[in-house]
Amino acid sequence: MSTNSDKLQNSTTNISIPPHTTNGSHPTIARMLHEFDNLDDFDEKETRIDGDCIICLKDEVSVVFLPCAHQVLYASCNDEYGTKRMAKATCPIFRVAIEQRFVFLGPPLNPLAN
Repeated sequence: MSTNSDKLQNSTTNISIPPHTTNGSHPTIARMLHEFDNLDDFDEKETRIDGDCIICLKDEVSVVFLPCAHQVLYASCNDEYGTKRMAKATCPIFRVAIEQRFVFLGPPLNPLAN
């Protein structure tokens, strides 16, 4: 039995992008998607390599979000993140609801693993 993930992967491998039909002044969809993917990778690598909080950009990350296990916020920034909204806060990387937050002391557990 195929999982939903397998079904999605199989359906996306058969997608074809139509030929470029504009006058040449606009990028194709494929090129835009490729650039978008590169931007996503760049942003995540930048936040993971330096270990700095993505809110204040100066203090070292000290909070782990569950279930995704991302480490992207400093403890004091965590206190304010998502408190002004009615809905549950979401991870700024995966956009999944944060079920639990753990504050830890010391360097990030493994900053390049996330």
